[in-house]
Amino acid sequence: MVQVFGKPGRQWSAGNERVSVKAWQSFGGLLNRMLWFPLVGGCLVAGCGYSSRASLEGTVTLDEQPLPSGSITFVPLVGTQSPTAGGEIVDGKFEVPAQGGTYSGKFRVEINASRANGEKVPHPGSGQLVDAYEQYLPPQYNTDSELEVEVHVGQLNRFEFALLSH
Repeated sequence: MVQVFGKPGRQWSAGNERVSVKAWQSFGGLLNRMLWFPLVGGCLVAGCGYSSRASLEGTVTLDEQPLPSGSITFVPLVGTQSPTAGGEIVDGKFEVPAQGGTYSGKFRVEINASRANGEKVPHPGSGQLVDAYEQYLPPQYNTDSELEVEVHVGQLNRFEFALLSH
């Protein structure tokens, strides 16, 4: 490796090689452009950032009351090329920012909420007794979800889910 320090136009000897500072600086600039061009070009082609993803927001009620807590997941349907996305439901509201959002397409929505069922079970790691939890939403909102939405990048994707407990 040759390190060159000095004023442009001067020549320095490095073993059997003579290297001008100007030539070295020019090579360094070329090398720098060669390294950054694919990175910047790739971002322009592939879409750096999250501009190709959609943010998702909305409300979830159960029997006309805000769902106190839970989770929501948007699972792409056949024909939709997108990652799965989701988030927490707090006081009946959810928000998934664009960086964690989906692409445009059709999605099945799964909503889960659990609560302590009054039983105690041994913790798998420690063996201590802990509260057992149960899913209290009907399967048509989660494991057998019948909920579907269409998401559009660049538009407001606000959804309201009015669930019934029976």
